Amino acid sequence: MTVVISMSLPSLGLKYMSIEMLIIAICIGLNIALAYGYYQLGKRLQSAHQVIRALQSDVSALCAGAVGVSQHIDKIEGQSRYLADRQDQINANSSDDRSYIQAMRMAEKGMDVDELMSTCDLAHEEASLIYALHTGHYGQKPAVGLDIRLD
Repeated sequence: MTVVISMSLPSLGLKYMSIEMLIIAICIGLNIALAYGYYQLGKRLQSAHQVIRALQSDVSALCAGAVGVSQHIDKIEGQSRYLADRQDQINANSSDDRSYIQAMRMAEKGMDVDELMSTCDLAHEEASLIYALHTGHYGQKPAVGLDIRLD
């Protein structure tokens, strides 16, 4: 039994269409729309996969760079610690050297061993050695007012 629906579709040139034909036409239209939608989704999925691969590549490069930067920072920190230790050693040595230099100048100006010891915080042996080397007198004070040099 076929039911005929009276529809006027003047743009299609059809005056009468059966219900089966209408359902088939609707199904074909929906099929075409679904196929086009599926095609568009496939293109978007492909594009999304390309973006994901590019992002994965970028993340891998960043991770590799971070490892390199971390190693470089560790190296710089080690050098910094070494330089700080070395600077501390130099500062300690230079403060010792300054007291010896001051003692040499004082000895050259005629100050005695006791003054060298108290002013420069030197041991008796150190002060005596500096005094002897820079005055030419070995343990004794120079005579006051008498400055004889044999050069």
